[in-house]
Amino acid sequence: MSSIFAHALIGASLSDNSRKQNKNQTLVTVLFFIFLSISPDLDYLALWIFGFSFDLRYSHSIAFCLAIGLFGISIKKYLFPNLLKNASLLLILILPFTHLLLDFFVGVHKNPLFWPISDKPMAFEFGILPSAGKLDINNFYLWRNLCIEMGILIPIALLLSHHGRNLLKRRKLMSVLAVISFFIFSYLGFNLAR
Repeated sequence: MSSIFAHALIGASLSDNSRKQNKNQTLVTVLFFIFLSISPDLDYLALWIFGFSFDLRYSHSIAFCLAIGLFGISIKKYLFPNLLKNASLLLILILPFTHLLLDFFVGVHKNPLFWPISDKPMAFEFGILPSAGKLDINNFYLWRNLCIEMGILIPIALLLSHHGRNLLKRRKLMSVLAVISFFIFSYLGFNLAR
């Protein structure tokens, strides 16, 4: 699985594509998009609070992500129509799917992607993104993998973000560095032991 930082980065960068009118609207949109992008990991709350873990992570299925996306659209329309009025319905719908995509590119943890049609867990046979590993501040591999993950995903986040794309257009050196970073860290991530 990818780190919570990776999911939050993608959510925040996609929120930048919503036209904002004031600081409150911007803050709510960013937090809402981050929440939707990390929402498939809500099953961890059952583990952390109640000590209950699932054999399969049903929250990492297309059906669950679709349900969360539709729930997000309902929140926009009925709970926060003014604060989220400029948030794209399409982006709200697809944000939970970005979580599946990132986790799929880790290639380690198999998830029941097509649940409830099939419980068969699936994953790529290879990985590009490193696994988050054990969430422990003293875990060397957590920090190493986080650096590799950010080296891959920051260039992608720049492309996904409205302001990031404009920055890359204006600053050619930054564009070159982003491409170099992406390829170097993708190579490192691909060659990690799985």
